[in-house]
Amino acid sequence: MKRNGMLVLLVDDDADVLGIEALALTRAGYLVISATRATYALRFFGSVKIDLVLTDVRMPGMDGVEFARQIKAISPATAVICASGFGSAVAEGRNAPCDDFIVKPIMPSMLTKRVGALLHV
Repeated sequence: MKRNGMLVLLVDDDADVLGIEALALTRAGYLVISATRATYALRFFGSVKIDLVLTDVRMPGMDGVEFARQIKAISPATAVICASGFGSAVAEGRNAPCDDFIVKPIMPSMLTKRVGALLHV
């Protein structure tokens, strides 16, 4: 499985969650960028090729659903996983353009499996 060089952008307002997700994906061989706000994360687009975005749905400021919409408008080929501790209805009710949905908390092994499935690795 070739994961080296694949870049994953993590967006979550909870630094502990970001740390756990980043560690799991880094150990699995992915390159990882983390941001605590969607507005910060948007700055990465256009400067580097991001293969996959994992975003929390509920965040202060721009939420994950609006962030996913903007990502898909900028880069339709970028895979987007939406995550929430409140269930998938939060994103589905707003027609979020997510390629996958994860209910938090998620085990690191399941996270890497879901990311790998979307990236076909």
